[in-house]
Amino acid sequence: MVLSRRRHTFAHKQTLKFQKISGAHRQIDTRTTEGSYERLTNRLQARLIRAYHAWGRAVKADLKRASERDLPISLNVLVGAHVDALLADLTAILASGIGAAGNLGVGRAKARRTVVKKAISQRVNKAIDYLHNSLGPDLKLDIIGVVSPAIFHFKLKLPGLTTIVGALAAVIDSYDARVGSYAGTAWATIFDAQAALGEEQEAATGTSQSIRWVLDPAAVHCKPSNGRNGCPELEGEYASWNDLITVPAGEVTCAGNCRCHLEIYVDGDWQRGGL
Repeated sequence: MVLSRRRHTFAHKQTLKFQKISGAHRQIDTRTTEGSYERLTNRLQARLIRAYHAWGRAVKADLKRASERDLPISLNVLVGAHVDALLADLTAILASGIGAAGNLGVGRAKARRTVVKKAISQRVNKAIDYLHNSLGPDLKLDIIGVVSPAIFHFKLKLPGLTTIVGALAAVIDSYDARVGSYAGTAWATIFDAQAALGEEQEAATGTSQSIRWVLDPAAVHCKPSNGRNGCPELEGEYASWNDLITVPAGEVTCAGNCRCHLEIYVDGDWQRGGL
């Protein structure tokens, strides 16, 4: 997919240059102007990243405050409470973004159809499950891993505190790309909604709809791995929605980093949406 010049979704280091600005690495992209699918997905990514950065600042501030005030620190409680709060925030943001993606994929009115609502709900549940059973446990493990050697239940004196806060910041920063990539769930939902509606329309009318899988020519594309499909193998035209193996950002190796999109043959032309 085409990346925003302001916020970069599904970044591949192989295709993007990096520039150091004010101590933070920002990705620089010079591709064409984005469309509505990209704008929605990139806005969701921006919300996820903002929430994550605010959370990271709060974790570091809490650790510093507890030490400076000579408060007893229970590391598991401190980290657990903060990670749980993060998961709650990200869950709300993703649920909202995924719902908006379904609306964009087929239009708000058609998104109320039972089959589309079910597809959106399934994608929300999958995202929530991943947050709580993958991201959360990994964050807790990594944060405790860098902080616990220096903190038990006692005040941490400077410069030890500075060292630990720096290590904590490095761990938190290392999750930026992972959190941002969860915006790919919205990308998948756009096409999940279209597939659900398209299949229902085909069944109702007895007429097949032609679909094609389109690769972003600027992206680095994935290969089949661990039972998942490679995007180049999925490129091309399909005679019906039932023939489509999966959707972009679905069961593909690149998962949430997928930049492919679907087009539907409508009124003699290939176009995004149009159902």
